[in-house]
Amino acid sequence: PNGSVCSPSGTGTLYAVSFANGKTVLVDASGGPLASSTPISGILTDLAIEGVDGTLHLYTGGSTGNVVVAPANLGTAAGLKQLNWRDVPVTN
Repeated sequence: PNGSVCSPSGTGTLYAVSFANGKTVLVDASGGPLASSTPISGILTDLAIEGVDGTLHLYTGGSTGNVVVAPANLGTAAGLKQLNWRDVPVTN
C-alpha cells in the first residue's frame, strides 16, 4: 500500500494455493492456471470462501468498497473434507 494512513491506496495481489499439492487454484478466462491475480483495484482487504449450490467461490473485497468473485478452481476430484492440521500432507 501507499498513500496516507487515512487514505490508503495501492494495488493488492491475490495468491491462492491448494494445501494438498501446493499448486495454484487461480485460473484465467480460459481455465489455465495463474500464479497470481489482481482481481480488484485498490488494496485487498477481505477474502472469503463460500459455498453456493455445492460450488465453492472465492470472494475478494477491496479498499474501494467493491467485492468480486476471483476466478479460482476450488473443487477437487476427491470432494471436500475437513482436515485436522495433522492430516495435511507434507512433501519433502
